[in-house]
Amino acid sequence: MPVWLDEINLTHAPEIVDGDFGPRRNAFVEAIKASEWYEIHGEGSTLHWYVREIEDAQVISDFALYMEGVYNVADEDRVWIKTL
Repeated sequence: MPVWLDEINLTHAPEIVDGDFGPRRNAFVEAIKASEWYEIHGEGSTLHWYVREIEDAQVISDFALYMEGVYNVADEDRVWIKTL
């Protein structure tokens, strides 16, 4: 069983309704940016790049693609991103 060093809780994020993912995207970005994990990575990091791309995502497929990148960075850093 993996050992997680930190947890980002995204369970409060609203569900996607009628294809409108904006409120969910914004809640994800807000929670990630508020985390110590995000702060530690610093400007210019891969994590910061993914989060900027998520902020700019206009279609759900881009949101999903960049969130996958965030999950990959989190796995490398042993950070659990809790969505359920």
